[in-house]
Amino acid sequence: TAALCIALPTGGFAAIPTRPATDLPDISLIGSFLGRSGGGQPMGFSVGEIEIAFQHYLFPSIRADVFLAIAREDNAPKIEVEEAYVTMLNLAEALSGAPDDSSFLSHWSAKLGRKKLDFGKVNPLHSEQRWTISQPTVLTTFFGDEGLALEGGQLETPLPLPFFSQLAVGAWQSNTANAGIGLASPVLTARWWNGHALSDTNELEWGWSAIYANPGAAAPLDRSQVLGLDITWKSTISDWSILLFQNEILSTVYTQDGLQLNQWGGYSFVGYRWNRQWMTGLRYDVVSTAGDTTTTTGSWSVEIARQFTETSKVRLEYTLGTTEVPAQFLIELVFGMGPHSHVLQ
Repeated sequence: TAALCIALPTGGFAAIPTRPATDLPDISLIGSFLGRSGGGQPMGFSVGEIEIAFQHYLFPSIRADVFLAIAREDNAPKIEVEEAYVTMLNLAEALSGAPDDSSFLSHWSAKLGRKKLDFGKVNPLHSEQRWTISQPTVLTTFFGDEGLALEGGQLETPLPLPFFSQLAVGAWQSNTANAGIGLASPVLTARWWNGHALSDTNELEWGWSAIYANPGAAAPLDRSQVLGLDITWKSTISDWSILLFQNEILSTVYTQDGLQLNQWGGYSFVGYRWNRQWMTGLRYDVVSTAGDTTTTTGSWSVEIARQFTETSKVRLEYTLGTTEVPAQFLIELVFGMGPHSHVLQ
């Protein structure tokens, strides 16, 4: 759940953390075993994705992150680059090579490489970081089974407001083979993320995300866009007990078979971490039919997770069947080794 927590400064620019350059990278491994029954797929139990992370400080304000994924495809192992990017935590320091925490550029950071796009709350996360085994249906429909990851760059800066506020803008190159609605290059993105401390134990986060694909095309059929709004309320009941209410709604306009289509979807999730070991959750997914925003398909999913250690857990997910969505039961064992595996907390 650490990925769902934010720090809320009282105002002004937030300090950007740096670390000394390292000689050897931090190496971590996160793996999973997944069992499945229903969902329109054969019943079975198999090794899920194995993720290997290499993280290294090239300079006190420059960090490299590489995530390799090993998965099975057509009964053969396949290795692919899930993410590989360099983060300049302080642009002024990275460009000048000297400490600088007061100039304009010192409040900006940059990321270059292949990255899961900062769109909404769930797409940037790796699967082990989510509260649920499966990702929301709308993200699978719009972005594919693995979410949306592209190659390019992004600039980020905190905004000088009396509450936490951060702006990120990016430009990316689309892979024509990407799943979901398909996005043509160039792809421009923006995310505005805000947080408010309602009390010592309650936080409200909200964000706006946008994707504009091939925005300069003369013909409307050559352009596409995805817009999203996310709202999250979190209450910290005790050191290990958390109540979370998270919502996202997305809408898109894209072209398929020469036709311009509109589609929308979203989810609502309520999660409760009882203590250090147990978590339960309930999610409702809804997605409209492509080209017919008045016809929708919805489904409910129930989640139960048991955390053994900071780096291992087992979780179960059951999707209630409907006339449009087949029932599905998932069970997953997730384990980790090394510094990056602590994201399982």
